[in-house]
Amino acid sequence: MRIRGFRYPLSSSVAAALLAACGGSQPPIGGAGATPQTSAIAAHADRSGSWMLPQANQRSPDRDATRSALLYVSDPGAHKVFMYSYPQLQLQGTITGISTPKGLCVDPVTQNVWVVTSYTQGQIIEFNHGGSHPIRDLNLGGGANICGCAVSPKTGDLAVTSQNLGSDPGALYVFKKAQGKPKYYGAPGPTMYWPYFVGYDPSGNAFVDGYGEQYTIQVAELEPGARKLHIVTPPGLNGNFPGGVQYDGTKLAIGNEKAVIYQIADGEVTGKTSLEAACRVWQFFIDGARIIAPNACKHRGRVSIYDYPAGGVALKALTGLKSPFAAVISR
Repeated sequence: MRIRGFRYPLSSSVAAALLAACGGSQPPIGGAGATPQTSAIAAHADRSGSWMLPQANQRSPDRDATRSALLYVSDPGAHKVFMYSYPQLQLQGTITGISTPKGLCVDPVTQNVWVVTSYTQGQIIEFNHGGSHPIRDLNLGGGANICGCAVSPKTGDLAVTSQNLGSDPGALYVFKKAQGKPKYYGAPGPTMYWPYFVGYDPSGNAFVDGYGEQYTIQVAELEPGARKLHIVTPPGLNGNFPGGVQYDGTKLAIGNEKAVIYQIADGEVTGKTSLEAACRVWQFFIDGARIIAPNACKHRGRVSIYDYPAGGVALKALTGLKSPFAAVISR
C-alpha cells in the first residue's frame, strides 16, 4: 500500500516549540460522557509485582485450538502494563518494574508483545503471549525518548520511533528481524519533527507520523530497501497531536489525540472515525469491526471500545486506570 506523492515544503524549525514528547505532560483535553463501564483492577489491588493467572495462557488439549486472546494496555501513570481477557475484559495479569511503559506492538507471527519504555535507557522489552516476565530486550541507549513500535508482517523487522533530545528531529530505528543493532533513519526535518507512532502495511512499508510546522500532523513512509523516510502526508489529514498508526486490513489508519481516526488509501483521506467522549487518544488498536482506544479525560483513565469504522458512542469501557497510553491484542 502506498500513500506517497504529497510534499509540503516548510520553512522554519519547530523543534524548540514542541510540547512534551510522547504526550508525557500535555494537559487533558475536553470532558467525558457516560459509557458502559467495567472495572477490573480493584479485584487484584492487593497484588504486588508481575503476575499472571495460570489459566490465562492455557491451550485446550487440541493443539490447534486458539489461545485465549489477551488485551494489553500500557499505563505510564501506574508504571504498569495490564493484561485482560478479550473480549471479556477481565484482568488476567500485570507487568510491573517498567519505568514509564508507552508504546506496544505485537509480532504477527509469534504473537509476542513488545513494550516501549520512555524516559529511561531507550529499552524495548519483549514478552511471550501471556508472559509476565521479559524474555528479551533491545536498547537504543540513553537520550532516546522512544514512543511507538511496530513489527513488519513481511520481514519480522522491529521499527521504533524516537524523539531524541535537543535539536535532533528524532528518528525511526529498525532492528532487522528484531535483533542486533538498529538502522537509523532520520526524521525528514524541518518537514517533520518528533516521530510519534509507526505502523506497517502487508507489503512491508513503514508509515510514521509526527509533528510538522505549527504542530500539524505529518506522515512519512519508509519503503523496503529505501535509504530514507520521505513525506507522504495526504491533504485532509487534520489535527495537531499525532495518534496511532495501523493498517486496518484495507487502509492505513492514522489518528490524532483528539479522538479522530483517518482512513487513507491511494494518497487520499477516504474516511474518518470520531470517538465520542474520548480524550487524549494515543495508540489505538483496530481489531476487525472494533477499535480499542485508551484515553484519559480530566485525569480519568479508561479504555473505550467502539464500532469500527463507525465510531460514535462507546460500546463498553474499562475504567480505573491512571493514564492509559497504548493497547494491542495478542492471540
